[in-house]
Amino acid sequence: MKWELNRASEIPLTKQIYQAIADKILSNLIAPGALLPSVRNLSKEIKVSTDTVIQAYRDLEKDNFITRIQGKGTFVNQRKQKALPKSPNTLPYAWQLSVQDYLPRAQFPNHAQSHEKINLSISRIDPGLFPNRFIEKLISDDLLQNSKSISTYGEIQGDKELREVYARYLKKEHKLKTSPQDLLITCGSQQGIELVAKSFVGPGDFIMVEAPTYPAAIDIFRARGANDHSDSC
Repeated sequence: MKWELNRASEIPLTKQIYQAIADKILSNLIAPGALLPSVRNLSKEIKVSTDTVIQAYRDLEKDNFITRIQGKGTFVNQRKQKALPKSPNTLPYAWQLSVQDYLPRAQFPNHAQSHEKINLSISRIDPGLFPNRFIEKLISDDLLQNSKSISTYGEIQGDKELREVYARYLKKEHKLKTSPQDLLITCGSQQGIELVAKSFVGPGDFIMVEAPTYPAAIDIFRARGANDHSDSC
């Protein structure tokens, strides 16, 4: 049973252990009837006290996720999928609300491999559509001219020349007056959402999202200790 505890989080370790095991059970990664690690073995594996694991197991048993049998061990209970209540205001594209989703999106590719030629389950461009040879030549030429770039850190805000290009584009196409110093290049929308969440979202905050919404955003909000609420709109 592999996962990492966030010891810097304001969420108690007991709650983190509870949530990690509950998520795996709800996602069927731990099958009904499976034997969970003993308190001693789990506490040793994730480096917490036995009291912390005991409390997490007690909470899981209280919520009917597991059953502890003296002298035999701790077993996962059989659970029934609860039907979601129907709402007269539910929109046709609010299908995401009916999907049981307990795993972080970062783990999704490990459990949902697809061998289809056209995979519509993820928003990813086919690598064959990229001008890979052209990009390879650009990188090669740049390394020949500046070999030190491979062993040094780039600017925190992102490549300066790229930010200058974006600043000119925003001014020309959107009449938005900005400067390269005002721009920040991220590695994708998920990193952008995470930076915003780290700045403004904290434990106990409520987050309202559209339905359907970007699943990875929910992972980020959960990691910040916030609550999420889906609103069909």
